Amino acid sequence: MKWIKEIDNYNFLGIYDVILDIKTEMNISPDRIVIPLLQNRVKFSQLFPIDSIGIRDKYCELRYKATKFLNIIKDFKLIKEFDRWESKLEIKLEKEIFENTLNKMKVEHEKRILKDDKQRPDTLNTFWDLLHPKIVKVSKSRFETNHFADSVEAAFKEVNNIVKVIVKQRTGKEYDGADLMYKAFSLQKPIIELDDLTTETGKNIQKGYMQIFAGSITGIRNPKAHENIIIDDKRAVHFLFLASLLMFRIDEEIVEIV
Repeated sequence: MKWIKEIDNYNFLGIYDVILDIKTEMNISPDRIVIPLLQNRVKFSQLFPIDSIGIRDKYCELRYKATKFLNIIKDFKLIKEFDRWESKLEIKLEKEIFENTLNKMKVEHEKRILKDDKQRPDTLNTFWDLLHPKIVKVSKSRFETNHFADSVEAAFKEVNNIVKVIVKQRTGKEYDGADLMYKAFSLQKPIIELDDLTTETGKNIQKGYMQIFAGSITGIRNPKAHENIIIDDKRAVHFLFLASLLMFRIDEEIVEIV
């Protein structure tokens, strides 16, 4: 299996991506192995940097070619669906040599990760050091297992929950989502006052953050909670910084959050 060491990183990850899916399916249904052409959860962000029509098609094509390339596959067929991204691959394996190939791919993948780590500065720990501790607590483990959309959803759920607790403590009433944010940061009778509302600047700050809090829940948390949206690690980092900013902004007004 000389090709494992010689193949470029993009195609290597495409093949490894398929092999990992086959392994998962074997554990669930060993007699009939069927994997999706487009995975809902992308394991390697290099293969799916952004969610677009072109990237989806390119990713599906890579997985199809990777399946065709693998010599551990006796035969496979494409099960077409009305939506091309819902299509699947039914695979017949050379099971005797599958585990050997899987193990070699794992070893090579670890070597490539170590090589990449040596070639780039250690910025990940710095990134987590900059985030609010509550965001780190709910998001880090999800992010580090490549569940980027889940890590973002968890972060904004935490923001929502913290604001919900404060509002309930101060009013005895319970709200949620964008309605909660409009109530909490209202200009008329704010429950959480972020600046001096006797000044025009203070009013603008209060209104601006009210809109950011509400918009984050409507435009980021809610879509992640209701759809299988795919995002890469870079976009997740941007969202996590926003959630962290909102959490730190609450801390500036609240001495202690229960």
